Amino acid sequence: MEARMRGTFPGGPRKSVVATERNAPTRLASVQQIEEQAARSYTRRGSGKRRKRLFFGFLSAVVVSGALGLYMGLQSHTTLEEVRAAEAAAAKRPAAGEFSNELNKAMAELWRMEDVEFQRNRR
Repeated sequence: MEARMRGTFPGGPRKSVVATERNAPTRLASVQQIEEQAARSYTRRGSGKRRKRLFFGFLSAVVVSGALGLYMGLQSHTTLEEVRAAEAAAAKRPAAGEFSNELNKAMAELWRMEDVEFQRNRR
């Protein structure tokens, strides 16, 4: 099982440099380099998740505010029939001036009560 296979195989990889001329040193990362790389990837992954959460939060806020604005805009929209009905109702009301008779009576009663309290507190 440990015997090396020699020769070339069709479709297999080929090295451009002969084995005797290869002299690249073995590259092993130190523990410190491995830890730095792990910290960088952890930070990058965390910032990516944070960026994604911010994006979806902003997008959902835009969608919710747009839907709410559309709903409120449609609620405040009055049709021509509603406007005409309001004008007809206003035309049917009696033109009694600024205040109605009931309001005038209530205000007169309040003024009388104030006068009575003023007379009572004078003594």
